[in-house]
Amino acid sequence: MTILQAGSPTAFSYPIASLKGQIPNATISDNPSMGNTQPITAQIGSDLVYPDFVVQNIIGLYTDLKVGDYEWTIPSGWKTSTGKTGTFVLDATASKNVYITPDNFTSGEIKVRGMNSRGSAGSEYKTFPVDRGLKFINYPASITFGDKTTQSFSVTAFPGVTYEWSAPAGWQVNGQGGASVSITPNFCSSSNATDNKVRVRLKKNNDVSDWLDCPTQIMSPDISIGANVYQYEAVAVTLQNFNLNEMQSVDFSGDGVKNLSNQGDYKIAFLTEGNINLNISILLNGCTAPITFNKQITVNPSRISITGPSAVCPGTTGTFTLNNANTSISWSSSSTLSVTQDGNSTTVTNNATMNVDFGDTRPAISVIPVHFFVA
Repeated sequence: MTILQAGSPTAFSYPIASLKGQIPNATISDNPSMGNTQPITAQIGSDLVYPDFVVQNIIGLYTDLKVGDYEWTIPSGWKTSTGKTGTFVLDATASKNVYITPDNFTSGEIKVRGMNSRGSAGSEYKTFPVDRGLKFINYPASITFGDKTTQSFSVTAFPGVTYEWSAPAGWQVNGQGGASVSITPNFCSSSNATDNKVRVRLKKNNDVSDWLDCPTQIMSPDISIGANVYQYEAVAVTLQNFNLNEMQSVDFSGDGVKNLSNQGDYKIAFLTEGNINLNISILLNGCTAPITFNKQITVNPSRISITGPSAVCPGTTGTFTLNNANTSISWSSSSTLSVTQDGNSTTVTNNATMNVDFGDTRPAISVIPVHFFVA
């Protein structure tokens, strides 16, 4: 322990005089609400002291060496009773109270730390978040893409302020100016509606608050498709985040994309492999034009194969099966073959006349190609 005599000069070394790890005992009187500019009081309680240092006062008693200077930070636009703003240092030996006047709307935080007058590091900050009480108190958790149901929104009500609401383009806001509104979605007007938010801000005199975003999630349209997609194979498509009752039609397109959908049974096939850009066009009830979004699909190379005999001789039959094909297919053949199709299999009869070469009684073997097509 170091004892200092009153009036004796002493130099503090940086490690000894450090305040690192200490936090001021400070309080604030209030979290001022929006539109309220009544002064609040920030106060230092018990003093910070330099560790292991005492001083002898004028009456001969030994006391801890106290920290005299405190650095304060207040939100932008706020000021103290003496006109200080931003970050400033005050001597707590003069007064431990700081009187702060907020503006109408700015939130942020008040911070204070003890400052070492001997030149080493200050203490840790004591921080007071100031949110001013504005929050959403009523709102839908989510809005499904295409849903036209009118929804209710409300935030904390404060006297003497007006409210400005913002919603995605084309949405109707009913009750502009108050703390509560109803909003009717409209997904016809903008394909980017899901990139926006319902927001609110406050106004009083010439002051305007920042926008506050509503937690409501406006669902993005999407599709679900099989994890493994192969060329020439049909895959089922599930529409996600849609209000199906408001959907008039859907169409799938893109390079090499074949739409196999039928009356709500959504299926597509890809005629090319690689990364394919799939376009999905949705026409909603009451809309004059479809809304289009896209999704990139990775299409694996074809795994379709044909099993069957390598040759079908005249007057005989053979069965050919198309493996790994779960889409509509059609078969064709040369004119001397008759084809009977049963799903992914077909029975082929060779109707060609047997050829006999004079001097050789062996029949000629006829190999006739069979082709298939993905419908």
